[in-house]
Amino acid sequence: MSDALNETTYPAALARIQDLWSAGAGQADHPAHAEFHALYEDIMGYEQEAGMSTAPEPAFQIDTVERLEWFVGKKADIQSKIARVKAQAAAMIRELEREEAGLDWRFGTQAERVLRAQHGRRA
Repeated sequence: MSDALNETTYPAALARIQDLWSAGAGQADHPAHAEFHALYEDIMGYEQEAGMSTAPEPAFQIDTVERLEWFVGKKADIQSKIARVKAQAAAMIRELEREEAGLDWRFGTQAERVLRAQHGRRA
């Protein structure tokens, strides 16, 4: 076990590091950063020596053909969705461009006439 921590001092160390973290001591320029870093190292060492898991094991891994097939299927499904969304977006853009062209055809000449008249008045 770590010399700095034991099962009696460990809870107080966790409380202290939480206080330091809340005060911003995790930042390198904080005045209490050295204490924070040393306490962090002590806690990590104690937890490792005590057999405590600080990082959960992955619940799911690709380690069989069946899981590989699931992974490939998920990727294919996502790629299919991406292609479908791109096609829908392209169709929407074409529709908006047709709508804009219709506005230009219907009102473009009138708008140009008003702009020319306004420009002539300012000159």
